[in-house]
Amino acid sequence: MFDAFFRRATGGPPDPVLAGLARDGLPGTVPAVPDPSHLVLVWLWRRLYELAPRRLLLALPHGVPLEPVAGDVARWLDALDLTGEVSVHVVMGGAGEADRRWRLHPHRPAVVIGSADALASKALNRGYGLFPGAWPIDFALVTNGAHWIVAEPHRSPTATATLLRLLSFAAPDGPWPTAEPLSLTCVSPAPAAAPPSLSRADLVALFDTTAEVDVTPYLSETGDFDVQVAWARWTPADGSGRPVPEVRPPEQRWRTPVPSRAVRAFAGRVAVWWFDHADGGWARVTADSPLRPGETVLVAAHDGGLDASTGGPVDPAPDVDPVPRPVGPGTGPGTGWLSLDQHSADVRDQVRALLSTLGPDLPPGAAHAAVTAGFTHDLGKAHPTWQDALCCLAGDPEPAWITAGRPWAKSGIDAPLRFRDDVAYRHEFGSLLLLDGPMRGLLDGVDDPDLVRYLVLAHHGNLRLHVPLPGDVGAGLAVAVPALLGQPAGVLAGDPTVGWPATAAGLRDRHGPFVLAYLEMLVRVADWRASAGLPDAS
Repeated sequence: MFDAFFRRATGGPPDPVLAGLARDGLPGTVPAVPDPSHLVLVWLWRRLYELAPRRLLLALPHGVPLEPVAGDVARWLDALDLTGEVSVHVVMGGAGEADRRWRLHPHRPAVVIGSADALASKALNRGYGLFPGAWPIDFALVTNGAHWIVAEPHRSPTATATLLRLLSFAAPDGPWPTAEPLSLTCVSPAPAAAPPSLSRADLVALFDTTAEVDVTPYLSETGDFDVQVAWARWTPADGSGRPVPEVRPPEQRWRTPVPSRAVRAFAGRVAVWWFDHADGGWARVTADSPLRPGETVLVAAHDGGLDASTGGPVDPAPDVDPVPRPVGPGTGPGTGWLSLDQHSADVRDQVRALLSTLGPDLPPGAAHAAVTAGFTHDLGKAHPTWQDALCCLAGDPEPAWITAGRPWAKSGIDAPLRFRDDVAYRHEFGSLLLLDGPMRGLLDGVDDPDLVRYLVLAHHGNLRLHVPLPGDVGAGLAVAVPALLGQPAGVLAGDPTVGWPATAAGLRDRHGPFVLAYLEMLVRVADWRASAGLPDAS
């Protein structure tokens, strides 16, 4: 049967080794085969019979072109009439928004193709090219329900050794379980472990996305890494030439990977801009800027190109995308004005559907906690500071039907919220304070209320193991909040949340980093799916 399956996909017969693997499974090491990408079809054959994890991660040596491999896989799926059932995604490739799609549909089979170092960075909770808030999503997806194939481990010895060490943490005798199976296959014997070896303490430290940890020694033999450089045109925010904060980098096809040392050298000659997530704006690259592997920096088109080997200028600049454009008012892709009660129920139902379809192995009470977190995650949007900012988007004066419909969760208008007096309001922290205060009744009957609190706080990835001071949540904390989610109206007093780092660390230690991140992923993906108006997962 596999023979016919393979012939239909590729037009030729399978290597005898592949036929045996399709029958018996993918072990930790397989002998070299003429085309390692054909192992994708072995995984797919077994996945169709639910004998393999739902995601395949194909790790190729750094520098190997990824798009041709993805093109082959896409053609095989088309020949098998499986294009609509199995998706193909290229990490840091030319697939544009593909990465978001594989996150949106964690219940569907997917083939994720990338260089070994880029894929392994996701397994360290430091995904190349992603902002820190997105790291836990990919960390969860590549360590739960995933089978890794390292195509040429001898060409990626450091990343391979790190992946094997990570796998040992999730083995039956390892310290931490996973919610879905995790496995790995090296094509030909894996290289001996390369120092430094990843330790349990290292992974615990990496679970904290606020910790500045250099992961390149775990991923690369050279210690250097690539940065994505994009040449673009924009209207400067001021005389320095920096882009306004709303400017977003151009899509992948306009980016060029350049070694970080060359980028820093180039930045000594012309202005190179990186996005500082801590300050929420673009900053000029200096010798001390904490550039991260894979992140995108901007260079003005008129400043010309650079020599990737030396960092020196060349002329002219590469092809230039006339975008990025600032985010501005307009109709968003969601569902328009949506009440907080309705959105809360929608996310709760999405969590339930994902749990039902995925069938993860979770500790007692964890699934109920995730469903409750989905229902309560946006409580903080009921705060007047947030409601006033959202409703201002409807115009001035505020329409009567907008006022009558408060509290809202969504407006469908693609524009940034401007809080009165420029307060730094984080609605997820407001949600935590409400759960600790007037809305605590929503935790009745929950076996693990601290897990609910953590998942609520973490649902944007910005606040997880640490919380801001209560005053940072915004002005006027001691305010009335309306009745919502079946709870009566109450007063948010803004009492300090005591001992949160210890509470969060206790959850991490009790559930393990793989399962806790998986639960975060469920709630966040459910939120995305509900916001996009997608049907429940099935």
